[in-house]
Amino acid sequence: MAPITILAVLAGCSLVGSFSLIGCPHTLAVRATRGRRLRPTPLRALVMRQLYPVGAPLTTGNLAVSSVHTLYYELHGKADGVPALFLHGGPGAGCARRHAGFFDPTHYRVVLFDQRGCGKSTPRGSLEGNDTPSLVADCEALRRHLGIETWDLVLGGSWGVTLALAYAARHPI
Repeated sequence: MAPITILAVLAGCSLVGSFSLIGCPHTLAVRATRGRRLRPTPLRALVMRQLYPVGAPLTTGNLAVSSVHTLYYELHGKADGVPALFLHGGPGAGCARRHAGFFDPTHYRVVLFDQRGCGKSTPRGSLEGNDTPSLVADCEALRRHLGIETWDLVLGGSWGVTLALAYAARHPI
């Protein structure tokens, strides 16, 4: 099993390490290093950089993950690109197409999805069966549904950071 590196962008610095984080990160990327070394990027460099352009999604769809919940998802970027998953904040928020702009569309196959009870997923606002283990299972169900062997990159914002950590702990690469 390859080690997983956590890159957390904190208030003024970057931290690369295991699952220990200091403070409340604003952004988190989780990926297997596969022998490569990550180079932390200072937050100010991320803030000053413009997002990549975002076009129409390659495809959109819905996936039933329980008798109650159906997830809405969108694929962006390169159809045969490196698989990347974006986990939005919330709970209660949803993905926006601009989130695909965090990823280079010539390199990544970006998957955005609205978590249970959020955005275009149904039923909107439902708390039934809406817990962290179920959300982690949803990431796996979506991965399998899309025929993706493994996520190479999982990026989360706000609540999505916590979900990314929970996913990485449950499904190490």
